[in-house]
Amino acid sequence: ASEAALARWGGSAQRVVEADPYRLMSLPRVGWTLADGVALSMGVLGEDPRRLRGAAVALADATARDGHMWLNPETLLKSSGSLGDFGISGLLTAARLSPLAVVRGLDMACESRLIQTAQGEKEEAAPLAVEGGRYYAACLLAAEKSLAEDIRRAQGSARPTIYLRGRNGYDDLRQLSEFLQYNGVGPEQYYLKTD
Repeated sequence: ASEAALARWGGSAQRVVEADPYRLMSLPRVGWTLADGVALSMGVLGEDPRRLRGAAVALADATARDGHMWLNPETLLKSSGSLGDFGISGLLTAARLSPLAVVRGLDMACESRLIQTAQGEKEEAAPLAVEGGRYYAACLLAAEKSLAEDIRRAQGSARPTIYLRGRNGYDDLRQLSEFLQYNGVGPEQYYLKTD
């Protein structure tokens, strides 16, 4: 992890980790367990805002790995107090954080913040986003919105027109129509025209 931290943050790596050890989770192969261990060794305890934010990001990542696009905080709050109830393999149970504390962390993780980089301070995009009461990894929500827009655009577009030019227009038109029909493309999906 230290090599990856140096590669990412250069000479500022120590400052970055001291400011928020949970930023280590943005590095390859660094998850909650390692980042929380580092944080605890640095004196970050209990419901420190950095810890809650890191826990929320870890929970959202684990939820996505389990195949879910979003996390519902109501379900989290109705749990028996064990975050392992979410099929996340007890990811945060050992952290002894209450579901209410993790929901506070979800809100914190939806806010951008200033971070230290080798070039000075810069704004870091929020790792999570909330929409309709659902918490998403920000990149997954952006991808879902982009896909939905592509589908809307495709549904709203006119059927393509296929032009056939040349002296055998009628025969070519008939043959193309049969070919398309054979391949499951019905006449309601296109226009055929000849000159």
